[in-house]
Amino acid sequence: MDNTTLGKLQDLILERVLTGMPLPGQQSPLVFPDLAYVTQADERLLLKDGYFGQTPHASVLSDTQVKQRAETGETAYVRFEPPSKQAEDTTIRLRVFLAFSDLEPLPLGEIVVTFSKRGGSWTTVPPTHVVAF
Repeated sequence: MDNTTLGKLQDLILERVLTGMPLPGQQSPLVFPDLAYVTQADERLLLKDGYFGQTPHASVLSDTQVKQRAETGETAYVRFEPPSKQAEDTTIRLRVFLAFSDLEPLPLGEIVVTFSKRGGSWTTVPPTHVVAF
């Protein structure tokens, strides 16, 4: 999967969780309360390297920037893990972490979504796993 396609799927997950809308192929809205830890005062998400999307709702931070922010207080951020592929399915994992100045980042919740390309468009393969802190 190229980074452009990966970015579009990452954006789709973020859009649906921010709006409370279901993912393609699902009936229930995507609810993830841990995302509230990650939004800044201007409602932008803090995303760590590994995000390839284009959402205007995010600020992408490097490892150095996360560490700098953590020195002034705890900083929560979203990280997309590298996707895993099995046959025609691609699984994307979004994780929320809380960074501190002198400790390893603490994992909070995660969303795990498996996509499959059917009929030229991407749809989800149930179930979508949501683990909230």
